Amino acid sequence: MSDTGLSTALARELGSISAKLDNLHEGQQAHTKKLDSMDARLRTVEKRSAINGGIAGGVVGVTIALIKNQFSGGS
Repeated sequence: MSDTGLSTALARELGSISAKLDNLHEGQQAHTKKLDSMDARLRTVEKRSAINGGIAGGVVGVTIALIKNQFSGGS
C-alpha cells in the first residue's frame, strides 16, 4: 500500500514539475519573440543613424572646404 502511495505522490510531483517546465518554456519563447522584434527595430534605427551620420559628415566636409576656399583666396 505504501509503495503505490509513494509512486502516486511521485507521479503527481513529476507532473507538477513537468507543467512548470512547460510554462517556463512558453515564457522563454515569448521573450525570444519580443527580443527578435526589438532587434529588428534597433537594426532599422542603426541603419538610419549611419545614413544620417554619413550625410551630415559630407555636408560638414563640403561646407568646411567652401569656407577654407573663400579664406584662402580661391576663385
